[in-house]
Amino acid sequence: MVKRKRLGKSRGVPKDPWFKRRIPSDKWGIIPINYKGVFSFVILILINIFASWHFDIMNAPWSEVNKYLIVFLLSLFVFIEVAKNNTKGLLRLR
Repeated sequence: MVKRKRLGKSRGVPKDPWFKRRIPSDKWGIIPINYKGVFSFVILILINIFASWHFDIMNAPWSEVNKYLIVFLLSLFVFIEVAKNNTKGLLRLR
């Protein structure tokens, strides 16, 4: 008996992965394997550099440093979510 593929269902594996896992036991990867992964990593670094310049974290009071930390943590969270969704060999639950 031939199994039919259901429409609208995917296996959860990205077709064009951006990252790969360092070791097989990792849950997600951070090593970029194409230009999209490199581009997203560069964007993460640039966002944090420009945020540190904008908030002048070396000479700023704690209220400004707290704003920088919020930007840093949010950008890191977004990058991790993008990396999780685009890691080679990682099954996604939908």
